[in-house]
Amino acid sequence: MINKQLEEFMGMRESLLEERKNLEEQIKQIDEALGVPAGLGVRGIGIRRRAKRARNEMNLRSAIATVISKKPMGRKEILKAVQDLGYKFSTSHPLNSLSAALYSNREFVKVGNTFGMANAVKETAAPKKKAGRKKK
Repeated sequence: MINKQLEEFMGMRESLLEERKNLEEQIKQIDEALGVPAGLGVRGIGIRRRAKRARNEMNLRSAIATVISKKPMGRKEILKAVQDLGYKFSTSHPLNSLSAALYSNREFVKVGNTFGMANAVKETAAPKKKAGRKKK
């Protein structure tokens, strides 16, 4: 009984392999008719390749710190200055990446519509008066 099932399975396997071979030959003929390079098949049509990540000498946080350590700037000014430094973004929306870095890092502080270094803002802020009791 087991031998009969094994023979049946092997026969089905062989017929499936033969059918696969025939289908691959048909696909190859179709690819040639469509002008698709050999080996790419259906997978090679319409696939967008991901852009390679830009390799920069410094990370984005360091580039931002270098730029705004000179003077506080707005986001678009920072973006232009960082790009002028040679930083390359691999995204099509670099302002979004820059904003995420500015808002998520405590090293940078927003004052009004500009961003500056946190330690520079602390130094320039007026000293707070001590809270105490009023004398009567």
